[in-house]
Amino acid sequence: MFFDANDGTMEHGYWLIFEQSKADLAALGGALRDGLLVQLYSPNEIEVQAILRFEWDSHRGGMWIGQPIEETLVLLDGSRT
Repeated sequence: MFFDANDGTMEHGYWLIFEQSKADLAALGGALRDGLLVQLYSPNEIEVQAILRFEWDSHRGGMWIGQPIEETLVLLDGSRT
């Protein structure tokens, strides 16, 4: 699932609000739910497993957030943090 590593934090999660993120979420169809384990990727940068949660923001409305599982973080240069 696409995410932008600059649009959120490891601690609070990443907003999945971009067109590619929305397309990836839509592809999950009926499987989309709070607590679902997904793989987030930021092209040429990072991959990390995350837990999905749905939140309401007064400015953006409803949105999905990927809460990363820090120990699964892989930098695409091959290293682990």
